[in-house]
Amino acid sequence: MRCNNCGNELNEGTKYCSICGFPIEQAQKGNNIVQQPVQPSSKWGGASTALKHKTEIIVLASIIGVLILSAVIFAIIYFGSGFEKPGKFVASNTAESSGVSSSDTDEDDAKASDSSEADNTTEKSVSDIGKWEVSHITITEIDGVLYNNQGLSSDEFKDNIEECYFSKDSSVCAVLDKQNNLYFVRGDLSSELLEKGSFAVFSGDNSCLIYLNNASIKRFDCQTSETTFIAKADSIDETAISPNGEFIAFLHAEHKDGDTKYNYYVYSKDGTEVSCTSTVIAYRIEGVSNDGKKIYFQSYALGEGAVYCLKDGEFIRIEGSEDHGRAYFDFAMDNALIEKDDAIYYFSSETCKSEKIASGKACAVYPKRYYNNYITAVMYDSRLEGCVIEYDDKFYWIDDKMELIAISDECLVSGCDFVGGADGKYRFLYQGNKNIHLITYDNGATDDKLFYQCDSEIFDIAADPDYNEVWISSFNNEIYHITESGAEKIGYDNLVNAIRIAYDMFCERIVFCGDDKKVAYKDSDGNIITIREDCEYVGSQYPFSSKTVCTDSNGKHYIIYGNLFVEDDEN
Repeated sequence: MRCNNCGNELNEGTKYCSICGFPIEQAQKGNNIVQQPVQPSSKWGGASTALKHKTEIIVLASIIGVLILSAVIFAIIYFGSGFEKPGKFVASNTAESSGVSSSDTDEDDAKASDSSEADNTTEKSVSDIGKWEVSHITITEIDGVLYNNQGLSSDEFKDNIEECYFSKDSSVCAVLDKQNNLYFVRGDLSSELLEKGSFAVFSGDNSCLIYLNNASIKRFDCQTSETTFIAKADSIDETAISPNGEFIAFLHAEHKDGDTKYNYYVYSKDGTEVSCTSTVIAYRIEGVSNDGKKIYFQSYALGEGAVYCLKDGEFIRIEGSEDHGRAYFDFAMDNALIEKDDAIYYFSSETCKSEKIASGKACAVYPKRYYNNYITAVMYDSRLEGCVIEYDDKFYWIDDKMELIAISDECLVSGCDFVGGADGKYRFLYQGNKNIHLITYDNGATDDKLFYQCDSEIFDIAADPDYNEVWISSFNNEIYHITESGAEKIGYDNLVNAIRIAYDMFCERIVFCGDDKKVAYKDSDGNIITIREDCEYVGSQYPFSSKTVCTDSNGKHYIIYGNLFVEDDEN
């Protein structure tokens, strides 16, 4: 099964594309495919006039018959299918006409037949296409026990975990035990033994992981459980996998006669060597592009913290990344926005050049959802369009031509995330004095709506991932729950100055921390439940992160997983 929007290969039953976010289930059920009639060829050869005339009568009669039959079939389809009223449809069981023979689609139709009856009676609104939902399972490890946000736990590896390697969204992981056995762990905490290993890293779309087995690199497909041998070397120093899982890059240091040569290889997922480039300078691999033609590095030998691009055998320093400039790549790792204190650059791998698109004080990039490499980040979107940048206390959308569209002269950007849906739609939330705005970017068209006006100035703000619900705290130490139907003041009779708030995606609830230094939440019965004391702060792990952290009086940071806490190694 493939995404109709970007062509990404997907598993059966997938609801949303892991790359572009397009809602697969609605799109497949919603498209009423009309099969185009095939025009017959008319080659009459050297037939006589009478035969031609007779044949023309037969053909004319056939055409009339076909037209009548087509009209009857059309009427049956029209009145018996899903066309209910303008703007709405009912998913039908009509097979798609995609150029694939009927024998190829029979198996897929048979798989879907068990659930098609219920789907055929479910009314869907066209406006639902493009809605973003976060529904994946999140897992974590605490003191040797694995937990997920569905309330499950597993002590299979208790007191025997050497290292845990989590996927980019923490929905799956690999566990290395103290005997060097490597296991793949799914979201339901079931495990599968791979073999002896020493390291693992997941692709950006969670489709696969690569791991080291002795001196070999192997690729494990998380969907099919198939393992592929990639390459072998006497020493493998660093590895990386492309966001789409198609290409693997690694570093092999070759020592000879007191000299060291660093060989950077790229292999395809089937174990075929794509390229090899040698240099006398050591670089740390940041990532490899989805087309396998570019490797990105950080130079720790030169000590400048710059990002380099290796393309066509040439190492090119990305302008703007020196002195630890922050690079945000698109999902293909083709282009990037680079954030410096006084400027923002746009890097294109096609030209391997950077263009300064903004300069001023307090420059910042507000990307779409992303995951971190070492010093770079990769967004879960193949476009930079729809990102927001800031300079000179002003905010701008970036359009598809890397031009800036002004948002507002006066606003405070909140710690809330972007929400990316289908067709280039993005939403962003900000606060200004007493007002909460919801601004949107949709294929170049922008909108700024006042979401809510408060009685007192806003201190903190949080929202669920799709912005259906928003919570704010004011300088009057009040917390409001805001939805499309209005605002509700949340009563906390025994709460002292609850001013810091954050949305805990692990448990889908709001947590808060006030001057009483307690991290707490309100349960369904209205009780205030304290989950940790002696805390100074609660908020996102970093801007646009799905993880919530708290900070104790000693300055230590802990990630909140329900009532459990894990020390945050990234801070």
